[in-house]
Amino acid sequence: MNRLKVPLAVLLAGLCAAACATAPGWRDYTYPQAGFTIQFPAPPRVSLTTYVAAGRRVPATVWSLRQDGVVYAVQVADLAGAPVTASEAVDGAINTLRQTGQVIGDTTAHIELRFGRAISLADRDGGRRAIQVFYFDHRLYTVSGRALPPDANARTGRIVRFVDTMSFDVNPPPALLAPQAGATLSP
Repeated sequence: MNRLKVPLAVLLAGLCAAACATAPGWRDYTYPQAGFTIQFPAPPRVSLTTYVAAGRRVPATVWSLRQDGVVYAVQVADLAGAPVTASEAVDGAINTLRQTGQVIGDTTAHIELRFGRAISLADRDGGRRAIQVFYFDHRLYTVSGRALPPDANARTGRIVRFVDTMSFDVNPPPALLAPQAGATLSP
């Protein structure tokens, strides 16, 4: 029976990936100044906010969209002025997120050559979230999809699809590929 479950899971994952890759209405949105590209099902709203890191408020930009019972968001916080290492920034964000719901999964994540963390949460109100957090070039990237109740489970494929479409600049400046001072994240 276990032998059947593994190939079936791989097949289902492949079908989901194929369906996600061709989802109608989704398109790439590229933000060169912030250093990333991501797919949204419609144009996102951009807002300025602040983020607290190491007790210091820093500027952040949020790209977000609420559509059909799902909230899609990317937040980029500028940590250049915050005395925080890559590990402290990512772990701090993950620890804050852990306080907001029941942790379903918590693992390492990677996009191209950048490593971070991925967390899945069941919210107290019945919602579900998939989140990935990355740090480089003194920026903290938080990519999150939240399926709203009721029927949050029926929308989890969309939130996973969203966070998986994030990519960073293909040709970043060489400094972005060099290890950051104090960085301890590893694959």
